[in-house]
Amino acid sequence: MKQRFAIIFLVLSCFVAMQVYADNVKEKYHRDWRSRIIHVGSEERYRAYTISQKNIILTLDRRETDCQSIFVTMNVLHDSPSTITDVSEKLWGQMRVDEKAIHNVSYEISMEKGDDITFISFIDFDRGYDIIKDIEQGRTLRVKLSLSGKDFFLAFSLSGSTSALNRSLRLCQTYAHRYQRRKPAGGYDGNKNNKDYFQNKDYRRNKSDAEYF
Repeated sequence: MKQRFAIIFLVLSCFVAMQVYADNVKEKYHRDWRSRIIHVGSEERYRAYTISQKNIILTLDRRETDCQSIFVTMNVLHDSPSTITDVSEKLWGQMRVDEKAIHNVSYEISMEKGDDITFISFIDFDRGYDIIKDIEQGRTLRVKLSLSGKDFFLAFSLSGSTSALNRSLRLCQTYAHRYQRRKPAGGYDGNKNNKDYFQNKDYRRNKSDAEYF
């Protein structure tokens, strides 16, 4: 009888632990940002993300091998799946938060045949850690991407980004230890034109995104 009660207690304890885990890691909203745990293949990632007015998802991921580094991608959704698998050469662009410093960035564009998402992956993003501090302190992140001689401009609200990044760090610090057991013996302003923020000119209310660069 005691053994039976012990087994029941163990099962209930596991259930409670699983419920607490589910409650802790579910998606949480932080104004214009969200945070959650996601799984990419066998890898667990601790994500802070937001969605632009053009339905492009900006993701800032921490990985279970390194909670301090941040890996940045933009996910572009399509109406139909890709017909090819391809990875671009290294491309160059810029990022700027409000009127803070302009940061040069490099990135690759990749797609998989049959997928309806194109990934824009920024390379060594975390080495320019100043931009993370800018993101945590600013209102709007603007991105300039250059492709085939044409510039593209995007803007993302940063309202809630600090809270989302802090939670992704807490999630990583809380749950990433499981990796060690698994591994074998790593304020968008809709009145402005995004292009205006890519020119170095004095701030004006009607300034276009491109002018910030």
